[in-house]
Amino acid sequence: MSNFYSVATAESVVPCTKQEFDRLKAMLEADEDCYHGFEVEWEEGEQGFYLYAEENECISDMSDEAFEFIASLIAKAGMEYLEVGVGMYASRQIIGSSGGYAFRIYPNATLGYRKQEWGTAPVTSKEIENAEGREEELGDLMYDLYSQLACDINNKGVEAQLQTLKDNGVDISEFVAESA
Repeated sequence: MSNFYSVATAESVVPCTKQEFDRLKAMLEADEDCYHGFEVEWEEGEQGFYLYAEENECISDMSDEAFEFIASLIAKAGMEYLEVGVGMYASRQIIGSSGGYAFRIYPNATLGYRKQEWGTAPVTSKEIENAEGREEELGDLMYDLYSQLACDINNKGVEAQLQTLKDNGVDISEFVAESA
């Protein structure tokens, strides 16, 4: 049997008073009827709270009172939103058991989820060669190439993916040892 987890971390601290932090912390701890998994930590240097979930994030289970209070603190701080990244994993490898997403809490007490799209075409070695002298573009292309590699490994074996890179003229010798 496998255990499934979803950890969450806010991308920034929400400025507030220590009294507001204490009130929010009490609200989150009082949510006994549901398990949202969220906690807050006081950030002394930034004078605000940091929102996170160590084990099982479920924002939809948070009480309306706590969620709306967070939104009001975001509004009071003049922030456009608070973005939260979520990573999912399992205690043992099971097909489809890992991934992630992100959501934003807006000052009007609504949620928005990040839209994720796959690229339209694979990056080729020719595109990389043509980007010489344009370091930023080259960096973006290399990021896309390695992102494709990471995504494709789920659909192809590692050996097949390495062969695809070789076939596209990518020198992989510095990254992997050739088998004898």
